[in-house]
Amino acid sequence: LDAQLVYFPVGRGIDNSQYIPPAPHVGCRFLYLANYIRGKGQEQALEAFALIHAHAPDATLNFVGGDMGLDKNRQYRAGLATHAAHLGIGDRVTFSDSSTDVATTIRAADVVLNFSKAESFSHTCVEAGHLGRPVVATRCGGPEEIIVEGETGYLVVVDDINATADAMLQLAINPDLRLTLGQQAHLSAGRTFGGHQFRETML
Repeated sequence: LDAQLVYFPVGRGIDNSQYIPPAPHVGCRFLYLANYIRGKGQEQALEAFALIHAHAPDATLNFVGGDMGLDKNRQYRAGLATHAAHLGIGDRVTFSDSSTDVATTIRAADVVLNFSKAESFSHTCVEAGHLGRPVVATRCGGPEEIIVEGETGYLVVVDDINATADAMLQLAINPDLRLTLGQQAHLSAGRTFGGHQFRETML
């Protein structure tokens, strides 16, 4: 038997990407890759980041996403920026528009975050794994089938700010741990969510 893989919807073409470790730098770069929509969990990231800021003062948090052309989403993004300022972390947090190069965006980070209220899957979690970046995500469905707890990232309860901060801090202050989990994430994503594996499973 043989099969030709015509289309594979997971990973947006990066499922066979080479593992490239993060470039050396000071501090931990957290990435939140999601559209600015209520329920995507950006508030949980802000509040947890505020808790760890004193212990990891060189860490940064970058939100990347679109507003889908909706006023309510633009207002939500503006509210997040205001909230960051109120938390005293405005100088360490950035809010960017959606990315046209997901691979480059993820590779520029050390850790990827996803604190959605509910996810049937999570392309972000899989893509981060393919590119060798550990993920901290909520136990909200999809991420629980992607992340191997303590091996490729960490899973936390929705709205549990303290647990979220603990997981983020472990990664923020331990570059070797980030590297180890990222390497394991790359291997795990390739085994489970790669086009080649999908083809073999179908056969």
